Amino acid sequence: MTASQADQDHAMVGRLERIAGPGVQGDMRSKPIFVSSALASEFARRYVEGFRLNTWIADRDPRYRITSPSPNVVRISDGDITHQLDITVDAASSLPVKISAITLSDPAHAIPSDELTTEWETVQGIRFPRRWTVFRSGVRVAEAKDARSVVNSGLKLTDLAAKPRDLKPVLFFPR
Repeated sequence: MTASQADQDHAMVGRLERIAGPGVQGDMRSKPIFVSSALASEFARRYVEGFRLNTWIADRDPRYRITSPSPNVVRISDGDITHQLDITVDAASSLPVKISAITLSDPAHAIPSDELTTEWETVQGIRFPRRWTVFRSGVRVAEAKDARSVVNSGLKLTDLAAKPRDLKPVLFFPR
């Protein structure tokens, strides 16, 4: 490692916040954990790969194999068990009811993670998950209920393509 890389790593360590996943217990939750810039880059790369959008378009990426290991289960995998998703769909509606994966929220201890969707809503003909729960090794770690979903059908392609004069995003929050 060059002196410049060591300086960058040191600077990165100074800027990183504490990382504590649900698998970290007791006194360890209050202690900071620092990572090198190389590890932070790997984390960021994997984080982006895990975006839900990438799951939706996995059939367009030759790195992924899409199979069905059992009835009503779709598996998306690149060959690494820690990147594998098993999506269980409801037999009647074909909507996802469970997404199973291996989580590395505590990199030293990979554990199974399940996201269960228990309620859906329809807005302008589009189905949105409304209530879901996340389990890690069978323990509930998160539960959420979306208050409301809206679809802005008044958008025009020309409006989306237009850049603001100051190049800063224009944010609008409906009431």
